[in-house]
Amino acid sequence: RSLCRALHFANVRRRLEHTAHRQFFDLFLVIAIYFCAGTVFYALSDEQFSVTYAFFYSASVGLGVGYGNLSIRDVFTKWFTVFYMLIGSSVVTGSFALFSK
Repeated sequence: RSLCRALHFANVRRRLEHTAHRQFFDLFLVIAIYFCAGTVFYALSDEQFSVTYAFFYSASVGLGVGYGNLSIRDVFTKWFTVFYMLIGSSVVTGSFALFSK
């Protein structure tokens, strides 16, 4: 079933006529995958975040806004957060570069 959805997204991308539309579609997919991965990781980590707070935390940390009300205790989660923030700043910078064209 997930293979069918992946093929559907590939067909939607292929049908986009303009290169700019494809770039925005690709950027949307990268951002969606980025936030989904962060939300799943924080929801399943030892920090006992709810799914809602895991999404809030991944968005606020990933975009460089701040940490929120809770703090992280586990060392592995702290290291993941460092790399998650670095990737997030790259995604934001890349999206600014795309919009400035």
